[in-house]
Amino acid sequence: MVDGTSKQAERWLNFARAVTDHIEGYVIPQYGDEGDEPAAEYDFADCVKQAQRYLARAKTNQRPEGLERDMRKAAHWIQKAWDRLEK
Repeated sequence: MVDGTSKQAERWLNFARAVTDHIEGYVIPQYGDEGDEPAAEYDFADCVKQAQRYLARAKTNQRPEGLERDMRKAAHWIQKAWDRLEK
C-alpha cells in the first residue's frame, strides 16, 4: 500500500498507467487525439460495442502480449463510453 491506498486501488492505478501508456504510445500517434480521431463520431453504444469486441477477442488471443493489449483497448473504449454518458 502506498500512502494509505488500498491494494485494489493500487492495482487499478497500475492498470491505468498501462492504459495511459497504450493511449500515448499507440492510439494518439495512430489515430490522433480527442476530437481529431475517427471515434469522435461514436456514441455511447458504439463505444460499448468496441469494448465488447476487444473483450471477446481477448478470450481467444493466443499471445500473452495480445491479451494484455486487448484488455487495454477494451478499457480505453469503456472510458470513451463513460465520457458519452448523459450527465
